[in-house]
Amino acid sequence: MTKLVSNTVGAGGCRGIEQAESIDLHTLVAPYLELAKQEWEKYAQENKITYSPIVAFNAIELGKEQEKMIADAENSVIGQLVQRDFRSTCYHHKSATMILEIKIGENWGELISASKVLFSSPSETEVGSAFVTAQVPIGSYLRWHIFVRGAFDYYGQPEKISIISVEEAQSLLKAKAAADAKAAATKKKSTITCTKGKLIKKVTAVKPKCPSGYKVKK
Repeated sequence: MTKLVSNTVGAGGCRGIEQAESIDLHTLVAPYLELAKQEWEKYAQENKITYSPIVAFNAIELGKEQEKMIADAENSVIGQLVQRDFRSTCYHHKSATMILEIKIGENWGELISASKVLFSSPSETEVGSAFVTAQVPIGSYLRWHIFVRGAFDYYGQPEKISIISVEEAQSLLKAKAAADAKAAATKKKSTITCTKGKLIKKVTAVKPKCPSGYKVKK
């Protein structure tokens, strides 16, 4: 039996490593499971083969449910902060300025300068990549800005900050529910009774006040 484990290719370029054979770039199999299932069912039908779907194919529906759960959670928790590690997509000499930027409206602004640079050799004379850890809002866009004034100016591909797992989605939703409950408690309405001579009015609000001319009945 022949099994496809992965598709690989060697590459260098912007990754800053000259020996292409030292790099493994892998193609994910999961995104193509649905297509594989359809083609296998077609093949089985044409050749009158009876089969039971393999575990990987059964996992497709579960994956779809999880993707929907994460998408729904993202819509509910946009703006909540999560911690992420960021590594620049290109390698450059340590003299380069490396800044992680965040999109604010239609403009980009500095979020944090690289606090750490990873070098490809212990001597730190080779090219390196920037690395930072930051608190960022779900739904925001970030990119790397790497430059040497008067030499080059590089902008990385914008990255959207999304929920990375079902567990993180559940944690964010739990935190949001707690925050909403706390906010609701602080905004709880109360009722006071106001009098003006023989007139009586009840006022219900978060911070109730009597109308002009009325006094709070004690």
